[in-house]
Amino acid sequence: MYGAGIGQLPDRAFSYSGTTYNITRVSLDNSGNALRFRLDSAIPAALKSALVLHVGSREFPLANATLSSSNTRLNWSNPGLRWSVGDTVSLSLVALPTVSLSASPNPVTEGQSVTVTATLSRALSNAVTIPVTITDNSAESGDHGTLTSITIPANAISGTGTITTNQDTDYEDETFTVSLGTLPSSVTAGSPSSVPVTINDLGRTLL
Repeated sequence: MYGAGIGQLPDRAFSYSGTTYNITRVSLDNSGNALRFRLDSAIPAALKSALVLHVGSREFPLANATLSSSNTRLNWSNPGLRWSVGDTVSLSLVALPTVSLSASPNPVTEGQSVTVTATLSRALSNAVTIPVTITDNSAESGDHGTLTSITIPANAISGTGTITTNQDTDYEDETFTVSLGTLPSSVTAGSPSSVPVTINDLGRTLL
């Protein structure tokens, strides 16, 4: 089994939520079919969902790994890595990036479009699709178009999506809210995680 044992991990201690953990082993089996990451104590669900292991330029969210029966070891299948005895491997354990939402222009004049931007706290090496939902407040479904997701390209920190608005016969402003949906394991919700959008009534604006 190739891997980094305790003697090869000089900075193996880290703290999370007030608890100190020690990385006791990071290893790759001989066939390269499994990456294993072991701590000296049980791995809580909050830690598993919040951190990502970087191996060289590759990223392995702890949330994507299988937890062993002892709750101290994480396993990733088919990681696509190859090590040889004597290789030096760069390892780091960092928090998952957060994603937040913004909208512009806001307010938006009815009949025009609003651009919703999803922004990461740091770029990812792979593209990520951010699910979003639209909730009507005073607006109705016919007052605006739909948007279900925003894609952020690899090595970028933001991506955009467009929601159209429709001119109606009402003389009132309408509002709806765009929120983050169920996020993929590679990101966590930041702030703001939702943004209210106001549609300015065109007729009232012209008066």
